[in-house]
Amino acid sequence: MLRALYELADEGLKFRVALAGENFRVQPAEFEKARARLGARLAHYGYAESEADYARLLWDANIVLSTAIHEFFGVSIVEAIYCGCLPILPRRLSYPELIPAEWHDRCLYDDFDGLLARMRAAWLLHRCRRHSALPQRGSTGKHWPQSTTRSWQRRGRSEWEKGSRGAEACLPIR
Repeated sequence: MLRALYELADEGLKFRVALAGENFRVQPAEFEKARARLGARLAHYGYAESEADYARLLWDANIVLSTAIHEFFGVSIVEAIYCGCLPILPRRLSYPELIPAEWHDRCLYDDFDGLLARMRAAWLLHRCRRHSALPQRGSTGKHWPQSTTRSWQRRGRSEWEKGSRGAEACLPIR
């Protein structure tokens, strides 16, 4: 993920990024490097201290990005989608089940080149304001298949209410 963010920054794309999540190990060197390299592009770094802070990050974001290699359900992704973020996710784990089939090509990637292509496309979509087909912020899921909506409502909202705060990156592009 960081390599992709660096590449987009080197291309001159204007964005801000929130690297949000709880760190259970010693501060990884790659994130300290990211902190220095992304500098003013960082809207947030680290753990959100309150549910309100975490929710604000999600509601302010336009894109949620994951490069996870281990995930059971993707609660933080569901939370971000509920808040109106366009997901960019690996085509593995539980992610294909969370995203309607007609959105797979726009949201799911197979490799680094696919990740970059979707990030660039999402950046352009946002810049051109052409994502009117996306579910609206706070949507109850009427744009998504009913099975996906039920899953989000059953798992996503209940986890949100418990205060689950995920470790995905939200890419607010302003």
